[in-house]
Amino acid sequence: MRLVSFEGGYGRLDGDRVVPMGRDLPGYLATGESSEGEPVPLTSLRLRAPVPRPGKVVGVSTNYRDVLEHFGQPAPAEPILFGKWANSVVGLGVPSLIPPPVNDRERGSRGTGAGHRARSRRGPAG
Repeated sequence: MRLVSFEGGYGRLDGDRVVPMGRDLPGYLATGESSEGEPVPLTSLRLRAPVPRPGKVVGVSTNYRDVLEHFGQPAPAEPILFGKWANSVVGLGVPSLIPPPVNDRERGSRGTGAGHRARSRRGPAG
């Protein structure tokens, strides 16, 4: 089953439609309790972060081999796990605010989800 979060709730993806299942995805993940509504077209929904309010986000460094090769560094024998701030998760189409890099090496340490724009952030957060 593929789940999506959208403005107003979450649901089960069924082809190009979403079957609404409720308003609280973390609650569903904890209890398995849901109620299904009438399917709606996926294109009619504004998608949100996959899991709202994640407790933690753990990244796996398997996609950095090209960066390591570029800098002449050996790839690790095992994938490296790293933590990300929970508020770094955003929904599809929501701009990611990325500060300008200090140097080229730092540029590779930031990422963005597929399908949405990223832009540099200037000035204080707010």
